[in-house]
Amino acid sequence: MIKVKRKGDFNRTKKYLGKALVSYDKGQLEKIAEKNLHILKEATPSNTGTLANQWGYQIVKTDNGYGILYTNTDIQNGYNIAILVDRGHATRTGTWVSGKNYIDPAIRKTYESIIKQTWEERNK
Repeated sequence: MIKVKRKGDFNRTKKYLGKALVSYDKGQLEKIAEKNLHILKEATPSNTGTLANQWGYQIVKTDNGYGILYTNTDIQNGYNIAILVDRGHATRTGTWVSGKNYIDPAIRKTYESIIKQTWEERNK
């Protein structure tokens, strides 16, 4: 037989996590999305600028509030070119074109900016 006893509760943990939770209203997310859209466009490898100019975003309602959905509408033969350039792809002749890995660093830069801004606001 196994017997488990407990003492206390998780109130302090819940309180700590509640303070750590950050939520942004739709207007704040618009500003963040615009800033990151610029970062994505600047980071996008480009010969003509077509791929970079196809970036966009939508503010979407989620269960917990709002979120940002980034899109790129440069689709050729059913393939999203932004993903192919970022991750790499095979050509029709079977050779491999290495990815440029530009999307994740651009998004990370925005996350770091948000974290820094949140930290500064909380520690005023």
